[in-house]
Amino acid sequence: MSHSTAPNAYELSLDCVHCGLCLPSCPTYTLDFNEADSPRGRIYLMRALFENRIGVTDTLVHHLDQCLGCRGCETACPAGVQYGELLEQTRSQINKKKDRGFSDFLKKIALEEIFPYPKRIRQTSTALRLYQKSGLEGLFNALSLPKLLGRGIGEVARFMPRIPPKSERTGLAGSYPPYGDQRGRVALLSGCVMHELYGHVNRATIEVLQYNGFEVIVPPTQTCCGALHLHSGELAGAKELAQNNMAAFGAHGIDAILVNSAGCGSAMKEYPTLFGGDDAESQMATEFSSRVKDVSEFLTEVSLIAPWAPVPGKVAYDDACHLIHGQGIQAQPRSILDQIPELEQVPLCDSDKCCGGAGTYFVEQHDSSMRILEEKIQKIRESGADMVATGNPGCLLQLEIGTKKFGLSIPVHHPMELLHRSYREPEKYRSY
Repeated sequence: MSHSTAPNAYELSLDCVHCGLCLPSCPTYTLDFNEADSPRGRIYLMRALFENRIGVTDTLVHHLDQCLGCRGCETACPAGVQYGELLEQTRSQINKKKDRGFSDFLKKIALEEIFPYPKRIRQTSTALRLYQKSGLEGLFNALSLPKLLGRGIGEVARFMPRIPPKSERTGLAGSYPPYGDQRGRVALLSGCVMHELYGHVNRATIEVLQYNGFEVIVPPTQTCCGALHLHSGELAGAKELAQNNMAAFGAHGIDAILVNSAGCGSAMKEYPTLFGGDDAESQMATEFSSRVKDVSEFLTEVSLIAPWAPVPGKVAYDDACHLIHGQGIQAQPRSILDQIPELEQVPLCDSDKCCGGAGTYFVEQHDSSMRILEEKIQKIRESGADMVATGNPGCLLQLEIGTKKFGLSIPVHHPMELLHRSYREPEKYRSY
């Protein structure tokens, strides 16, 4: 189905039978039990918009912006409503009709002038690292200057993890040969946030794949996956990025395109929805997306080579929304963690509920984000875990902010980090 026109969104809205089974799964509804902040209520509002019974009002925009886009409602829905696509199409229509102020201006700059260009992302990260290392961060926080741009940005500035040195944010393009006999050839999306904030996760992922006998290609011309554009309703920008990535990954003769970021993987698996019709480009998108796999999904399918070194501790696994709800991947990461010697998984209540990160949500809807995050941190605290794992950079960032803000002194890891530790001899552990 094409993303291109409002009637398609209207047709999607008609699939909802208003049964309400989605309500308990919606993090924003369970905050205040406001029907307009539930999936069912938002679909009512969107349908009213398509039927011209209401206009693009501030109230409408507020309730749609309050949505995390976590897609928990899709998992719960017995009617199969494609809520994520419906929301993206509706936001696209709203973007054409409404100027939404300074915060949206900043987001537009980021989406159009920074994220599509890896060099500019790197320059932005370098500037942030200089800000953190130079003493300006402490001075600006003492003067509360970041809060002038909003409470969300102020809190992010206060609890932001350290930007890694440049050496950890470069040098991941090219080919990485397998360790031992070769089982296949795969490509890896290095990502934007993952590459700049969590470069060690990418390196760990590459080595895990090498230990499992795969040559890993990191295409140097790849770009942002377009997930943030999709969630913001900037569908033209998402389509352009999809075209760039299809060209970047298409020339390497690979068995699979692997992703260690849940949001990126979900977006890339849904590239075909950006192209209407049966033309060659649409077919290319379908073929491309059929090869996209989350790294935990892939390693489970090919039979993971058993890790050997113990990683003692208790880990709580928190499902990234776009892994469990967007891609239907729940058991695979847990299965991988279960195979690591001396690593005990402990149950995490409501692990399938959003942490409140949701792309740029934690900045734009900061109060709601922090209320949701506080609940998540409390669940982790109650689990008795001494570490938490999740498979998405936005979730890693959000949980790191939450552990600092709400006083829970445990590390946050990507599952590939823990698996990587177990493939190395104990005396060769790296400190991640």
